[in-house]
Amino acid sequence: MSEPEDESVESKTDWKMRMAQLAEYPTEGDVFECMRFLEVLKHLWLSNEGEMIEHELHGDYLASISPEECAQEQFVHVYGSGHLSSQITKQAPYKFQVNRLWYNENKDKSELASYHLEDWESYNNPEGFGSRAPQAGSSETHGDKGNGKRSGEKAVNEGAQGE
Repeated sequence: MSEPEDESVESKTDWKMRMAQLAEYPTEGDVFECMRFLEVLKHLWLSNEGEMIEHELHGDYLASISPEECAQEQFVHVYGSGHLSSQITKQAPYKFQVNRLWYNENKDKSELASYHLEDWESYNNPEGFGSRAPQAGSSETHGDKGNGKRSGEKAVNEGAQGE
């Protein structure tokens, strides 16, 4: 289960109430007491398009399993809390997944050499994504890309889209 980053700033109870509110679940009663939340942090290196696709894939997964399997999900995933993660993927992503602003600011930093950021330019976008996405009006899109924001959420890095 996720927890607050610093209990001197936010108690576990306050954190759980905030997660329930963000996920639009009750904040009191038996349902609230048994709920477990997983706060999904925004990765600084990940583009808005990459983040949106990850969320869509999780939603597609939940839609594809039986109600019994869905009931066994251990956590409610909560997006849009505004908390950031500086953790960097060890596997080079596709170009569309990379937050270009973050990449340009960090690609030459010696303390990030172990992440081989130079390899991040090696993986062209797969068909249907980033620069290879269908044009507007096409029926072959992967969801409503819009501005890369989920309903009720402000983009953390405005203008920091992937290629």
